[in-house]
Amino acid sequence: MIVLIKALILFLQVSFYNLQVTTTDNSPLSLSQFRDKKVLIVNIASESPRNTQLAALQSLKNRFGDSLVILAMPSNSFGHEPLSDSDIKLSFQPYNNSIILLKKEMVTGPQANTLYQWLASKIQNKYFDIILTGDFEKILVDETGEIIGIFSPLMEPLSPRMIQSISTH
Repeated sequence: MIVLIKALILFLQVSFYNLQVTTTDNSPLSLSQFRDKKVLIVNIASESPRNTQLAALQSLKNRFGDSLVILAMPSNSFGHEPLSDSDIKLSFQPYNNSIILLKKEMVTGPQANTLYQWLASKIQNKYFDIILTGDFEKILVDETGEIIGIFSPLMEPLSPRMIQSISTH
């Protein structure tokens, strides 16, 4: 019975690189193209009191260059994103060169998009059952597709802890 359960868990595990997300242009984006790079996943919202972190995320990207990819997922899961995808895209324009903007989707609950379902399921991602606590929660995935950091919405992107996590892993 234990062998069967272990086999089932292995079957349910999904590689980060097998996932696909959708950009604001409704284009599919395969995460497999980010192999050998660190990926920082952030759920954002235009009316969040933390949206000032966008400029810091841009600075973080500038600091690490091509070795870091930042994926920003607009979401109204916490009640702070009333805008449509087209309006979000317009307001996000200053960050387009640094951060990849994804389509607005839910990041919590049963309607969460595939990426956030993966993040929320230890069975799928092998490591954590991540429960988001608010807008601008940050999850760091290493070059091999493993989760190596979960950062509170309160943690600033340029904090020493975040910079160290990106630099040393």
